[in-house]
Amino acid sequence: MVAAVLLLTTLLAASTATNVSTNAAAGPIPNRHRLVAGVTTAELPSGPVDIWYPANAESTRGHHLARYDIRTWLPAALRARVAGDPATFVTAAYRNIPPAIGRAYPLVLFAHGLYSLRDQSTFLTTWLASHGFIVAAPEFPLHDLTAYFDPPDSAHTPNDYQVLVETEALVRRMDLQQGSQLYRIVRPGTVAVIGHSLGGMDAIQFSTRPEVATYVALAAGWQSPPANLPAARSLFMTGTADHDVAPGWVKETYRRATPPKTFVTLAGAGHLVFTDFCQVGKGTEGLAALGRHLGVHLSPGAPFTTRAMDGCSKSNPQVAREHSIIDHAVLSDLTSAFSISAPAPRRNPGSSK
Repeated sequence: MVAAVLLLTTLLAASTATNVSTNAAAGPIPNRHRLVAGVTTAELPSGPVDIWYPANAESTRGHHLARYDIRTWLPAALRARVAGDPATFVTAAYRNIPPAIGRAYPLVLFAHGLYSLRDQSTFLTTWLASHGFIVAAPEFPLHDLTAYFDPPDSAHTPNDYQVLVETEALVRRMDLQQGSQLYRIVRPGTVAVIGHSLGGMDAIQFSTRPEVATYVALAAGWQSPPANLPAARSLFMTGTADHDVAPGWVKETYRRATPPKTFVTLAGAGHLVFTDFCQVGKGTEGLAALGRHLGVHLSPGAPFTTRAMDGCSKSNPQVAREHSIIDHAVLSDLTSAFSISAPAPRRNPGSSK
């Protein structure tokens, strides 16, 4: 198991153009600094931003793991129709615990998919935070889950690119703001950006910016990709059973990308393997049944319909294993992109110099 992961991460780190097809189980990468993930929420004019950051394990005493409830993104009238607890997910982060100070951690932006939410992939964002990254995930008001049920005025709503730019600036401000969860712990300079589905296309677009060290496109690509993709390092991942964004589209977009680049295929995985959604409401009927709770007509492919739960069927019970492979692949790419082989330079949290 561990040997399979070492092979995967070695290939990702060493090659300028790599194709990896894996159905192997994944083992742990050691967390040398005993870090865990903390999480806090900041606000932009466009909406909230959830930010995961490294914290010391000792800081969790007396705290409980954070959770989110997908009903939060529903209009109040629909939210009231959902009885029981079918839409919650317990994350691997602790809310507002003190950060691990004394180091500067690289910034990673995360872009959610169509009719989704900023917390959609906490399996990945918390993993990265516990391995020394700060991950900021904004809400995209043009196409989050709320927008499906209550479409915004697009003429007066910032686009995804603008929101990502503002998110990066917000984190930089928090780094300078005494008393913030990020005070003096954000590494200056380059950033990374990760996106799923439509968010993956956002990540590619954002990577035209000079500060981007790498972009990660999860189940994202065009049938006819643009001729000139960003001149940045990249990691593309897809599942062979994705019925939403065809694996061939992802592969063709990868083919057009500039080296160094990596392509990883997950055998038998569907579109939502890159999210928490297959495990939301675990032990209940879960998201696949949420549409029935709402009592409204949902067209095929709409949120909470069977077709929209691509990859979450009982025929694909390996989500936890697939999450582990995704975690390791993304971590390896980020570690190489930021050239992390030793602890980042120390910063004095009591100094503004």
